[in-house]
Amino acid sequence: MPKLPTILFSTTQGFNPGDEIILMGIEQLLAAAGVHYQKNIYDRNPAHKQQRLDALNRGGKQAIDYVIFAGTPEWCSEFPNLKDLLKGPYNARFFARILRLRQTDRSNDPLLSYILKQRTRCSFLGVGSSKPPVATHKIDRILRELSDLFIVRDQQTASCFEPYQPQQAPCPAFFCSDQTVPRRTLNKIGITLQAPHSNLIRMNRSGFEYAMKTFHEVQARFNNVELICHSEKDAEYLKKMTSNTKINIISNGTSLLTTYHRFDAILSTRLHGCVAACSLGIPTFQLWHGLRMSTLNSLPVDNREGGECAVEWLENMDIEVKSQAILDSKQSAFNHYLTQIQPLKNSLADKKW
Repeated sequence: MPKLPTILFSTTQGFNPGDEIILMGIEQLLAAAGVHYQKNIYDRNPAHKQQRLDALNRGGKQAIDYVIFAGTPEWCSEFPNLKDLLKGPYNARFFARILRLRQTDRSNDPLLSYILKQRTRCSFLGVGSSKPPVATHKIDRILRELSDLFIVRDQQTASCFEPYQPQQAPCPAFFCSDQTVPRRTLNKIGITLQAPHSNLIRMNRSGFEYAMKTFHEVQARFNNVELICHSEKDAEYLKKMTSNTKINIISNGTSLLTTYHRFDAILSTRLHGCVAACSLGIPTFQLWHGLRMSTLNSLPVDNREGGECAVEWLENMDIEVKSQAILDSKQSAFNHYLTQIQPLKNSLADKKW
């Protein structure tokens, strides 16, 4: 039996369900493309440092045949070297440089070093950022010397990395579900809210107040409305502000999909809440418009620019038509991705297993 290549996925598990559904979407793509592999994980969960080291050391030098950066926003994090600090992109003033240095997340640094040392080919699939990212010295070398694919999911990342000629496409989490049947009736509405202060990606106060106002308006008009929270902290905070409303708590990528699947319309402050809903063919209304949410510009969500009335949106929607249009958009994006990942397939095919 021929040996399968080992693909190491840089992702996050047990920390951010959004990262987990990105990986689900990528695995759907690889399966459809006929890419067969053994799966290994480089887990960027802050609590799993030893796991990351074990993933790189497992089985010696040949343990990893290929690396995929699976959309996680911190894909480019590393410890900057002196050259980076002198030329930028870190701020010009020394004090600001020190602050940025202290804040730099270094969990991907061992992986980047491994790739360069072992000359391991890799792909970046649907990577993005919640703030304009920078190409520090290792990422620069990897993109120029070892990368087969560089697909980004938002315009700010595309602009920051323009010299590397990134392709822009929807977030791969768009493909996390294989759902193909459109919704036909509007029975249950899910509203995903998050606390303004308890998340790594924080909402501003005005965004939170808008989301809460929308929730109360929808709850007053419709009977079957439930809340969805992507963390226990969000749920604890919102329990104090709502009454007689069921709160569903997401624990991982699988529970995210199974929970969202029970609803016929989703209103969400969460980026990957919106993306998962679209993957399921669920009409989706965007409730927050921070920079991070620009990823949704390439997805079939409503209220992209803000200003729509959620109650009117729900009352006037032809749910079957809208749901089918979302699923058609997903299939079109999926087919486009399948053509884009050909260089990845070619790179794996070039190896003798």
